[in-house]
This record gives sequence, C-alpha cells and structure tokens, in this order.
Amino acid sequence: MNANVKLKLAQWGRWLLVLIMAGSILISCMGSRQSSTAFADMQAGVVPCVQKNITDGLLKEADAQMIRRLYGLDGSQFDGILLYYPTSNMGAEELLLVKTKEPGQMAQVEQAIAARNAQQLSNFDGYGADQTAMLENAVTAIRGNYALYAVGAGAEGAEKVFQDLY
Repeated sequence: MNANVKLKLAQWGRWLLVLIMAGSILISCMGSRQSSTAFADMQAGVVPCVQKNITDGLLKEADAQMIRRLYGLDGSQFDGILLYYPTSNMGAEELLLVKTKEPGQMAQVEQAIAARNAQQLSNFDGYGADQTAMLENAVTAIRGNYALYAVGAGAEGAEKVFQDLY
C-alpha cells in the first residue's frame, strides 16, 4: 500500500472512532434521561399487570418497614416506592417499583434488587423448582429515575407498560 492510501485509511478510522464514541455518549445520555411520568401514573399502569396475583391472595402491599426489611431501602428517600410481596414463604411472586429523587440513588436500588433476587434464589434452591424458574426469569428494568423488578405472572406485561410509560 502506498502512503496516500494508508493516510486515507487512518483518517477514515479516526472518523469511525469519533462516530462510535458519539453514538455511545448519545445512548448513555438517553438511558439516564429522567422520566416526567408521575409515580401514580406509573403505578396505575404497572399494578394491573399483577392484579390477578393480588386478587388471588398471592401478593400483598408492603409498608415502609417491610420494604426496609426485604430490600434495605428507606422509602422516604425516594419520590415513590411500591412493593407487592408474597403472602406465603413459598411464594416468589413480587413487584417492586421505585422512582428515585437523585441519579446517585439508582445504584443503591439496583444493588437491592440484585441482592433480593439472589436471596430468593438461595431460599428456593433445591426444592422450589417453580419458584426458582420464576426468579431466573425475573424482569429487572432500569430507566433513568425509575426501576422495576417483577417476578411471576404478569412480569412481562409490567415491563412493557413500564417501558411505554417511561
């Protein structure tokens, strides 16, 4: 190859690198965009996806103390937090919806979700095949200032509504 061809290839390579970096920055910024959707609206959209589990008595709404016990999160520190958890120790169905006040809080929420899922998998290891399968297929969606964690029937529907309302 002559020097001109090498120079042109190097220039094209630099431009390609700049485009890749710009695309990465754009994607990163879009993912951390803060949603203007009110927590009440997000809740009204997501909860009906698991309503059958609530109606059938598989899930009940948690108070602040239970949210702290299961996730280690202080509900007063967030713009909104909602947890439906199993009524029985043999249940794995669950729904957590969180709206953060500040971007730095999302790492804490993600860690809490991962820890809860790992704990539940450990709890059912060896004897709760159905529960383990549900937990392995759990939906975790993090977008900007919202987080969703859903396990069981209705989880995929909840994620779709979550993405649409975000």
